[in-house]
Amino acid sequence: MRRALWVLIPVLLWGLWGLPGPPPGREAALPAPQPPPRPVRLWLHAPPDRIDEVEAWIRRFEQEEGLAVSWDNRPVDGAELWHRMLAGVAPDLVLVDGELARRLAETGSLLRLSLPPVTDGQAGILQEAPHSVPLVEDGLWARSLHLVIPRQAAQPEPARRLASYLLRIAREHGEPRPRAD
Repeated sequence: MRRALWVLIPVLLWGLWGLPGPPPGREAALPAPQPPPRPVRLWLHAPPDRIDEVEAWIRRFEQEEGLAVSWDNRPVDGAELWHRMLAGVAPDLVLVDGELARRLAETGSLLRLSLPPVTDGQAGILQEAPHSVPLVEDGLWARSLHLVIPRQAAQPEPARRLASYLLRIAREHGEPRPRAD
């Protein structure tokens, strides 16, 4: 009886291990779980009396576009932004002062904003898309704040849509019409 068990056990184990797996293509029939979409990261400092208004704008954008926005409400420090851009973890859209926007554009650290084409009134020449656009010159937050998209942005296209949306909101609220730099 013992000999029969010693012969039977390996045959059973070989039979179990040798069973074929699921039929080919069966694994492909089950869809792989999709990770949730990453939110567009926005650095935009708003004064305390305008926070509710900005939150309402962001919620409206999320509803209209179906994109999530992660808003960081704090002043943008130029040194921290440079560090994050060098490390490759820059936000997708940033509101910075005009001087920092100019310096970032000069170093090639910004992507161009794809906004409606602007023609030069005198020569009638189509201008190249700007690296930064002033959201407001006076009023909403401070003087000459510019929207910029760092070159290392993880989601540049959604960031461009958010920039266009914020420019449209600024116009609706009577802010001065932005001009391309």
